[in-house]
Amino acid sequence: MKKILLIRLSAIGDIVFATTMLKPLKESGKVKIYWLVNSPLSSILYGNDRIDEVISLPVDRWKWLFKKLKFVTLIIEILQFVRKLKKYQFDISIDLHGILKGSIWAFLSGSKEKIGLGKREFNWIFLDKVYPRGGDASFFASEYLYLAELLGFKITDKKPFLTVPDETKNNIKQNLLSNVKDKFFVIAPFTTRPQKYWIEIYWQELLKKITSEYHDNDIIILGGKNDYDAAEKLVVHENVKNFSGKTKLAEAMAIIYLSDGIIGVDTGLTHMGTAFEKNTIAIFGSTVPYLTTANPKTKVLYAGLSCSPCKRNPTCNNRFDCMHAITPEMVYKEFTKLVDL
Repeated sequence: MKKILLIRLSAIGDIVFATTMLKPLKESGKVKIYWLVNSPLSSILYGNDRIDEVISLPVDRWKWLFKKLKFVTLIIEILQFVRKLKKYQFDISIDLHGILKGSIWAFLSGSKEKIGLGKREFNWIFLDKVYPRGGDASFFASEYLYLAELLGFKITDKKPFLTVPDETKNNIKQNLLSNVKDKFFVIAPFTTRPQKYWIEIYWQELLKKITSEYHDNDIIILGGKNDYDAAEKLVVHENVKNFSGKTKLAEAMAIIYLSDGIIGVDTGLTHMGTAFEKNTIAIFGSTVPYLTTANPKTKVLYAGLSCSPCKRNPTCNNRFDCMHAITPEMVYKEFTKLVDL
């Protein structure tokens, strides 16, 4: 049985995208799939029956050792981890980052064949073969699907694949969701860079519209602990609940899975909505990871200004015109369409 190691250490959204490769690989025949991922994000993949084993990279532990100047212990633990990887005797390792750190781990895995996606940061030095990025850039996770095709795997399903363990779902229902209405929606307004944020007053206007018309629904705001104060500004009605900083990643996943839909910006939680085939509205501006998906319930709102997507290099003096161009009325209109499906 062939052993394949997928290497996608982060980030949340990219891990979600990369799960589109799981079904083609599994359907190819007798293979065992392993996934190397940073330990804080490993819960995204736990319980996924298309993965035979999730291997957690203890990055937080190693960062702590480095910060405490415990270099000898750090080196010993890294070497122990590398030895552990090599014991698996992988046939193929596939670096899905396409940058140096992914290719180094492909090399350290000791796999017989080391494959990479795209050439950047001299990553090709550690790989046997590098495949170009490609595919229809407007489609969800296209570069991963394109790589799977180049590797000879048949694509029969273009959907990402995530699972939530029953134990987690039941725990969420009995605790965090115990005082939440049976029908609820999620918003994911927070992300990594300011140019990916939608406008605060737009969120407020949208939530006022939703809560005034859909009285029997609650709205849950998801985010990290550092987002709590910003989320509080969006609590415009008693039906809006601020869960920012109150959930672990696995719990946030379960909440999205149990919800009736999600509205969010370009962030991993929004992409989970598509993976779970939920009613999903994705608001994109400076970045546009996709326009279409295999989930008919996903609607992407993207103004497509001449300066978009600017990615990490805004040219609007931080006005973020692309996000201003998507109004609360536009989002609410799409919300009502999805809710009424």
